[in-house]
Amino acid sequence: HRDLHSFPTRRSSDLVYARHHPDTTLAQRRFQKRWRQTIEDVIDYGNERGDWRVADAGGAARRLAALTDGLAVHMMLGNPDYTPARFIELALIAASLELGCELDPLRRAAAACPEGAA
Repeated sequence: HRDLHSFPTRRSSDLVYARHHPDTTLAQRRFQKRWRQTIEDVIDYGNERGDWRVADAGGAARRLAALTDGLAVHMMLGNPDYTPARFIELALIAASLELGCELDPLRRAAAACPEGAA
């Protein structure tokens, strides 16, 4: 299991660290590529199951990854409107719109992810 609930905080701290340690650029790029691929794999899986129909899974993955990066920056800057819970909610809303699926099933799936799962 991936720890959905702590991802926003981890992601924002990774971005801050990479910004101040240029030697981590390659690792950050590899992480970003894996993150986009994970999103694309989930989109492809949903396509195969018939949960949604997304013609360009790679494009959708890039857009959703960019959104999560942007949200992480707001959190990193201490914007009180962007808490980890708000991060997750905004990402779910964007995924619902991007995938053309209902939001409530995505919320239920996110809620089923245990906090602290590694």
